[in-house]
Amino acid sequence: MKVLTDDFLNEVRTITELSIKKNKDKKIILDFIKKHAEEIEHLYESKDEHWAVETADLVVLCLELMLMEDRDLDKTFKKCLPRFYKKLHN
Repeated sequence: MKVLTDDFLNEVRTITELSIKKNKDKKIILDFIKKHAEEIEHLYESKDEHWAVETADLVVLCLELMLMEDRDLDKTFKKCLPRFYKKLHN
């Protein structure tokens, strides 16, 4: 199962390369992830539809972090998805 399209992955890889040049420190990405999660919660609770865009930002940040750590995204998601089924069926 291919989880992410090649076009999408190429875009995220380009963003990751730019992020590495600009941010240099993965801690900055972790801080962005934390801030986005808080902002999503606030926007969602306020019924501000912008929460969806911020959620997409969060996904990209998480993918960036995995790519910065040389993780295979397809393999990672293939491990992740079954865990959801297991947790939801218990």
